[in-house]
Amino acid sequence: MHLLLVMDNSHHMSETNFHTVVAVSDPSSLPSWLALARAMSPANTHLELRALVTIPAGHSENVAGPTVRRWWHVLADLQQLDRLGDVTANIIAEHKPMTALQKELRIVGADLLLVQWAGPFSTGPESESDLFVQDFPFDVVLLARFDQDIQNLPSPVLLPLRGGPNLSIGLRAARALAANAGITLLNVSDSQALAANLDPFLSREPNVTRTRSELGEPSAIVLQESLRHKAIVFGSGRAIAAVPPLLKSIFKQTTCPIALVRAGVAELLNFQAPTAPV
Repeated sequence: MHLLLVMDNSHHMSETNFHTVVAVSDPSSLPSWLALARAMSPANTHLELRALVTIPAGHSENVAGPTVRRWWHVLADLQQLDRLGDVTANIIAEHKPMTALQKELRIVGADLLLVQWAGPFSTGPESESDLFVQDFPFDVVLLARFDQDIQNLPSPVLLPLRGGPNLSIGLRAARALAANAGITLLNVSDSQALAANLDPFLSREPNVTRTRSELGEPSAIVLQESLRHKAIVFGSGRAIAAVPPLLKSIFKQTTCPIALVRAGVAELLNFQAPTAPV
Protein backbone atom coordinates (compact mmCIF):
# COMPACT_ATOMS: atom_id res chain seq x y z
CA MET A 1 0.00 0.00 0.00
CA HIS A 2 1.35 3.42 -0.95
CA LEU A 3 0.37 5.48 2.09
CA LEU A 4 1.53 9.06 2.58
CA LEU A 5 1.15 10.60 6.02
CA VAL A 6 -0.11 14.11 5.40
CA MET A 7 -1.34 15.67 8.62
CA ASP A 8 -1.23 14.35 12.16
CA ASN A 9 -3.08 16.67 14.50
CA SER A 10 -3.20 14.21 17.38
CA HIS A 11 -1.77 16.88 19.70
CA HIS A 12 -5.26 18.44 19.55
CA MET A 13 -6.90 15.22 20.73
CA SER A 14 -8.53 14.79 24.09
CA GLU A 15 -9.39 11.31 25.39
CA THR A 16 -11.54 9.62 22.74
CA ASN A 17 -13.57 6.43 22.73
CA PHE A 18 -15.08 6.53 19.24
CA HIS A 19 -13.16 6.15 15.97
CA THR A 20 -14.61 7.46 12.68
CA VAL A 21 -12.90 7.08 9.30
CA VAL A 22 -14.08 9.15 6.33
CA ALA A 23 -12.84 8.10 2.88
CA VAL A 24 -13.09 10.76 0.16
CA SER A 25 -11.85 10.84 -3.45
CA ASP A 26 -12.71 14.45 -4.35
CA PRO A 27 -11.02 17.17 -2.25
CA SER A 28 -13.29 20.00 -3.48
CA SER A 29 -15.96 19.43 -0.82
CA LEU A 30 -13.73 18.06 1.94
CA PRO A 31 -14.92 20.47 4.71
CA SER A 32 -18.51 19.30 4.15
CA TRP A 33 -17.49 15.64 4.37
CA LEU A 34 -15.63 16.26 7.63
CA ALA A 35 -18.60 18.16 9.05
CA LEU A 36 -20.95 15.33 8.04
CA ALA A 37 -18.68 12.72 9.64
CA ARG A 38 -18.63 14.73 12.87
CA ALA A 39 -22.42 15.03 12.78
CA MET A 40 -22.70 11.23 12.57
CA SER A 41 -20.32 10.70 15.50
CA PRO A 42 -20.51 11.36 19.24
CA ALA A 43 -18.54 14.21 20.81
CA ASN A 44 -15.64 12.05 22.00
CA THR A 45 -14.64 10.98 18.47
CA HIS A 46 -11.25 10.79 16.82
CA LEU A 47 -11.76 11.49 13.12
CA GLU A 48 -9.42 10.10 10.47
CA LEU A 49 -9.43 11.09 6.78
CA ARG A 50 -8.37 8.74 4.02
CA ALA A 51 -7.90 10.56 0.72
CA LEU A 52 -8.34 7.95 -2.01
CA VAL A 53 -6.33 8.45 -5.20
CA THR A 54 -6.74 5.84 -7.94
CA ILE A 55 -3.71 5.09 -10.14
CA PRO A 56 -4.96 3.82 -13.54
CA ALA A 57 -4.05 0.26 -14.42
CA GLY A 58 -0.78 0.02 -16.33
CA HIS A 59 0.54 3.34 -14.99
CA SER A 60 3.13 4.06 -12.33
CA GLU A 61 2.34 6.02 -9.19
CA ASN A 62 3.91 9.11 -10.81
CA VAL A 63 0.67 9.69 -12.70
CA ALA A 64 -1.05 10.35 -9.35
CA GLY A 65 1.33 13.24 -8.60
CA PRO A 66 -0.98 16.14 -9.57
CA THR A 67 -3.91 14.73 -7.56
CA VAL A 68 -1.73 14.03 -4.54
CA ARG A 69 -0.35 17.57 -4.68
CA ARG A 70 -3.89 18.95 -4.87
CA TRP A 71 -4.78 17.02 -1.72
CA TRP A 72 -1.67 18.40 -0.01
CA HIS A 73 -2.69 21.99 -0.82
CA VAL A 74 -6.30 21.48 0.32
CA LEU A 75 -5.20 19.93 3.63
CA ALA A 76 -2.53 22.56 4.21
CA ASP A 77 -5.05 25.35 3.63
CA LEU A 78 -7.53 23.79 6.04
CA GLN A 79 -4.86 23.32 8.67
CA GLN A 80 -3.74 26.92 8.31
CA LEU A 81 -7.34 28.01 8.88
CA ASP A 82 -7.51 25.65 11.89
CA ARG A 83 -10.41 23.76 10.27
CA LEU A 84 -8.92 20.28 10.60
CA GLY A 85 -9.11 20.13 14.39
CA ASP A 86 -7.93 16.73 15.59
CA VAL A 87 -8.24 15.05 12.17
CA THR A 88 -5.45 12.67 11.19
CA ALA A 89 -5.17 12.61 7.39
CA ASN A 90 -3.49 10.13 5.07
CA ILE A 91 -3.41 9.87 1.28
CA ILE A 92 -3.76 6.40 -0.21
CA ALA A 93 -2.50 6.40 -3.81
CA GLU A 94 -3.00 2.92 -5.22
CA HIS A 95 -4.37 1.06 -8.23
CA LYS A 96 -7.15 -0.05 -5.85
CA PRO A 97 -7.17 2.41 -2.93
CA MET A 98 -10.44 1.11 -1.50
CA THR A 99 -8.98 -2.39 -1.30
CA ALA A 100 -5.95 -0.95 0.49
CA LEU A 101 -8.25 0.83 2.94
CA GLN A 102 -10.14 -2.39 3.61
CA LYS A 103 -6.85 -4.13 4.48
CA GLU A 104 -5.95 -1.30 6.85
CA LEU A 105 -9.34 -1.43 8.57
CA ARG A 106 -8.98 -5.18 9.04
CA ILE A 107 -5.99 -4.38 11.24
CA VAL A 108 -6.84 -1.11 13.02
CA GLY A 109 -10.66 -1.27 13.00
CA ALA A 110 -13.12 1.61 13.41
CA ASP A 111 -16.53 2.38 14.85
CA LEU A 112 -17.90 4.16 11.77
CA LEU A 113 -16.76 4.34 8.16
CA LEU A 114 -18.19 7.06 5.87
CA VAL A 115 -17.35 6.68 2.18
CA GLN A 116 -17.78 8.97 -0.82
CA TRP A 117 -19.65 6.60 -3.14
CA ALA A 118 -19.80 6.61 -6.95
CA GLY A 119 -23.13 4.79 -6.80
CA PRO A 120 -24.27 1.24 -7.61
CA PHE A 121 -23.32 1.44 -11.30
CA SER A 122 -19.67 2.48 -10.92
CA THR A 123 -17.41 1.14 -13.70
CA GLY A 124 -14.16 1.73 -11.82
CA PRO A 125 -11.56 -0.94 -10.93
CA GLU A 126 -13.21 -1.63 -7.57
CA SER A 127 -16.57 -1.12 -5.94
CA GLU A 128 -17.18 0.61 -2.62
CA SER A 129 -20.24 -1.63 -2.36
CA ASP A 130 -17.85 -4.52 -1.69
CA LEU A 131 -17.48 -3.09 1.81
CA PHE A 132 -20.84 -4.64 2.62
CA VAL A 133 -19.68 -8.19 1.99
CA GLN A 134 -16.54 -7.82 4.14
CA ASP A 135 -18.49 -8.49 7.34
CA PHE A 136 -16.82 -5.59 9.16
CA PRO A 137 -17.87 -5.35 12.83
CA PHE A 138 -18.52 -1.60 12.53
CA ASP A 139 -21.07 0.67 10.88
CA VAL A 140 -20.59 1.62 7.22
CA VAL A 141 -22.24 4.50 5.33
CA LEU A 142 -21.82 4.91 1.57
CA LEU A 143 -23.01 8.28 0.27
CA ALA A 144 -23.43 9.23 -3.38
CA ARG A 145 -24.05 12.69 -4.88
CA PHE A 146 -23.34 14.48 -1.61
CA ASP A 147 -23.22 18.23 -2.10
CA GLN A 148 -22.07 20.82 0.41
CA ASP A 149 -25.38 22.66 0.07
CA ILE A 150 -27.57 19.64 0.88
CA GLN A 151 -27.55 20.16 4.64
CA ASN A 152 -28.67 23.78 4.23
CA LEU A 153 -31.81 22.89 2.27
CA PRO A 154 -35.05 23.02 4.29
CA SER A 155 -36.60 19.87 2.79
CA PRO A 156 -36.52 16.65 4.86
CA VAL A 157 -34.58 13.40 4.42
CA LEU A 158 -36.40 10.21 3.41
CA LEU A 159 -35.66 7.02 5.38
CA PRO A 160 -37.44 4.07 3.69
CA LEU A 161 -36.31 1.29 6.03
CA ARG A 162 -38.43 -1.86 6.03
CA GLY A 163 -37.11 -3.27 9.30
CA GLY A 164 -34.69 -2.85 12.15
CA PRO A 165 -31.28 -4.36 11.20
CA ASN A 166 -29.85 -0.96 10.20
CA LEU A 167 -32.29 1.37 11.90
CA SER A 168 -29.98 3.15 14.36
CA ILE A 169 -27.20 3.86 11.85
CA GLY A 170 -29.89 4.82 9.31
CA LEU A 171 -31.28 7.39 11.72
CA ARG A 172 -27.79 8.73 12.49
CA ALA A 173 -27.08 9.21 8.79
CA ALA A 174 -30.50 10.78 8.19
CA ARG A 175 -30.09 13.18 11.14
CA ALA A 176 -26.70 14.33 9.87
CA LEU A 177 -27.99 14.92 6.33
CA ALA A 178 -31.18 16.59 7.56
CA ALA A 179 -29.29 19.07 9.80
CA ASN A 180 -32.09 21.44 10.86
CA ALA A 181 -34.73 19.74 8.68
CA GLY A 182 -36.83 16.71 9.55
CA ILE A 183 -36.88 13.03 8.64
CA THR A 184 -39.70 11.13 6.95
CA LEU A 185 -39.85 7.47 7.97
CA LEU A 186 -41.42 5.37 5.22
CA ASN A 187 -42.50 1.74 5.31
CA VAL A 188 -43.84 0.06 2.17
CA SER A 189 -45.06 -3.54 2.18
CA ASP A 190 -47.17 -5.75 -0.05
CA SER A 191 -49.12 -7.21 2.86
CA GLN A 192 -51.15 -5.62 5.64
CA ALA A 193 -49.68 -8.23 8.00
CA LEU A 194 -46.18 -6.86 7.33
CA ALA A 195 -47.13 -3.20 7.71
CA ALA A 196 -45.26 -1.43 10.50
CA ASN A 197 -46.60 0.83 13.20
CA LEU A 198 -44.40 3.92 12.92
CA ASP A 199 -46.31 6.14 15.34
CA PRO A 200 -43.89 5.63 18.27
CA PHE A 201 -41.20 7.46 16.32
CA LEU A 202 -43.14 10.70 16.35
CA SER A 203 -42.97 10.83 20.14
CA ARG A 204 -39.61 9.15 20.79
CA GLU A 205 -37.45 10.41 17.94
CA PRO A 206 -37.66 14.23 17.66
CA ASN A 207 -36.01 14.32 14.23
CA VAL A 208 -38.74 12.15 12.71
CA THR A 209 -41.39 14.70 11.80
CA ARG A 210 -43.51 12.52 9.50
CA THR A 211 -44.24 8.83 9.01
CA ARG A 212 -45.92 6.98 6.17
CA SER A 213 -46.87 3.31 6.00
CA GLU A 214 -48.18 2.12 2.65
CA LEU A 215 -49.25 -1.02 0.84
CA GLY A 216 -48.05 -1.17 -2.73
CA GLU A 217 -45.08 -1.32 -5.06
CA PRO A 218 -42.03 0.10 -3.19
CA SER A 219 -40.20 1.66 -6.15
CA ALA A 220 -43.17 3.80 -7.24
CA ILE A 221 -43.93 5.00 -3.70
CA VAL A 222 -40.29 5.77 -2.80
CA LEU A 223 -39.84 7.62 -6.10
CA GLN A 224 -42.99 9.65 -5.44
CA GLU A 225 -41.75 10.57 -1.96
CA SER A 226 -38.25 11.43 -3.22
CA LEU A 227 -39.63 14.44 -5.09
CA ARG A 228 -40.19 16.28 -1.80
CA HIS A 229 -36.98 15.17 -0.05
CA LYS A 230 -33.36 16.32 -0.35
CA ALA A 231 -31.75 12.90 0.27
CA ILE A 232 -32.64 9.22 0.74
CA VAL A 233 -31.09 6.77 3.21
CA PHE A 234 -31.42 3.06 2.40
CA GLY A 235 -30.49 0.09 4.55
CA SER A 236 -28.38 -2.72 3.15
CA GLY A 237 -29.33 -6.36 3.41
CA ARG A 238 -27.04 -8.84 5.17
CA ALA A 239 -26.76 -11.06 2.09
CA ILE A 240 -24.07 -11.00 -0.59
CA ALA A 241 -26.23 -8.82 -2.86
CA ALA A 242 -25.48 -5.81 -0.69
CA VAL A 243 -27.05 -3.10 -2.84
CA PRO A 244 -30.86 -3.51 -2.78
CA PRO A 245 -32.57 -3.65 -6.20
CA LEU A 246 -34.88 -0.89 -4.93
CA LEU A 247 -31.91 1.46 -4.45
CA LYS A 248 -30.63 0.71 -7.96
CA SER A 249 -34.05 1.46 -9.42
CA ILE A 250 -34.38 4.76 -7.52
CA PHE A 251 -30.79 5.76 -8.32
CA LYS A 252 -31.59 5.59 -12.03
CA GLN A 253 -34.72 7.71 -11.69
CA THR A 254 -33.62 10.50 -9.36
CA THR A 255 -30.66 12.82 -8.96
CA CYS A 256 -30.84 13.39 -5.20
CA PRO A 257 -28.10 12.19 -2.82
CA ILE A 258 -28.49 8.56 -1.77
CA ALA A 259 -26.89 6.83 1.22
CA LEU A 260 -26.59 3.10 1.80
CA VAL A 261 -25.99 2.07 5.41
CA ARG A 262 -25.07 -1.21 7.08
CA ALA A 263 -24.82 -1.78 10.82
CA GLY A 264 -21.78 -3.61 12.10
CA VAL A 265 -24.08 -5.56 14.39
CA ALA A 266 -27.58 -6.18 13.05
CA GLU A 267 -30.40 -5.05 15.32
CA LEU A 268 -32.85 -7.76 16.22
CA LEU A 269 -36.04 -5.77 16.75
CA ASN A 270 -38.09 -4.23 13.97
CA PHE A 271 -38.68 -0.48 14.04
CA GLN A 272 -37.51 0.03 17.58
CA ALA A 273 -36.96 3.70 18.41
CA PRO A 274 -33.61 4.47 20.06
CA THR A 275 -33.99 5.98 23.50
CA ALA A 276 -31.74 8.93 22.64
CA PRO A 277 -29.93 10.26 19.57
CA VAL A 278 -26.21 9.63 19.19
